[in-house]
Amino acid sequence: MPRAEADAAKDQDTEVTPPDKGNGRILIVEDEPGVLDFVSDALRELGYETIAAADTKGALALVAKTALGIIIATAAPVILWAEAFWHL
Repeated sequence: MPRAEADAAKDQDTEVTPPDKGNGRILIVEDEPGVLDFVSDALRELGYETIAAADTKGALALVAKTALGIIIATAAPVILWAEAFWHL
């Protein structure tokens, strides 16, 4: 038991350093509202501005008028993203 107590004490003394805050704007395309909310919330907590779209049509409209740093897309056919890259 002394070894387990020593390991536990060592773990308690270890300080966790939060990651640096990010910056930039990220478009998230996801058709599942719960996943979209989770990813958006997590990225905002890390310091990113998030813009959300539930489908490809909405995402392409946002890409055409918004400066973006990155796109995370799980709900869109790849072929439609060729058009989006022309706007970046």
